[in-house]
Amino acid sequence: KSALEDRFEPPRAEWRTVLADKLVVPGMAGFTRFGYRSARRHWNPVSAYLRDRHILITGATSGLGLATAEALAARGAELTLVARDAHKAKRVAQDLERRFGNKRIHVEIAELSMLEDVRALTARLLKKGKAIDVLVNNAGALVNPREETDEGLEKSFALLLLSPYLLVERLHPLLRKAASQHGVARVVNVLSGGMYTQKIH
Repeated sequence: KSALEDRFEPPRAEWRTVLADKLVVPGMAGFTRFGYRSARRHWNPVSAYLRDRHILITGATSGLGLATAEALAARGAELTLVARDAHKAKRVAQDLERRFGNKRIHVEIAELSMLEDVRALTARLLKKGKAIDVLVNNAGALVNPREETDEGLEKSFALLLLSPYLLVERLHPLLRKAASQHGVARVVNVLSGGMYTQKIH
């Protein structure tokens, strides 16, 4: 029953992990296959049926975002995939529908390093009024050499920090709406060093 409900508390870093991260070089082992295999032993099963949940994922066409979309689509969740490449996003949505029989896959296009695009995206979502049970802020990139957006912001800073903050602030009414229906909504911020989860009641 516990496994099927998936109501596990987010994991807390052990003292060994905290120390390794502070020493930098030992912490890098966590980003290798060894780190993956070691951490995997402590993962809880993911098996809940999510038919009544709506999840918005940024950066959903590759890497962790795509893996997240695949796992959630397989469990019946309604998904909104946010991407900057319309062709790629449409192809991913069609592939998820074909593989998992999940017809509730939507696509929103936005360049999340541009705050005007973020505002336009949130305006569209607010107009639709669909409650958001989980917001996964996954989109990210480290741009090197340094670049600025057309809005005069350093690109990585805009994408990794300002964009997720603005998404959470503007989509708060839809997160609160989901919380009123199901008791809690979540914001998951995926970072290079881990993941931060925020609950909204």
